[in-house]
Amino acid sequence: MAIGPHRFQNIGANSLSSIVGSYKWSVTKHKIRLGSQIQWQTRFHGHIIRNDESFQGISNYIINIPANWWDDKFFNPEKAPCPLKANM
Repeated sequence: MAIGPHRFQNIGANSLSSIVGSYKWSVTKHKIRLGSQIQWQTRFHGHIIRNDESFQGISNYIINIPANWWDDKFFNPEKAPCPLKANM
């Protein structure tokens, strides 16, 4: 059997895709009950951490996301969560 036709199928109840999907569904349902809206990123990228170098690189990336957000091309000062930082 060729893998191609089946590569986008859910690979099981305990797959990362299934877990993330369940989490998003649960949070969305709760937000709707509270009368709020939520917009999710449509895709995510999973990466297996195989060694300390990979772990350090991913850790640094995660730590620096907030510091770099203000310079990101998608940053919108009108929607900034911190008004003081938006005026800088």
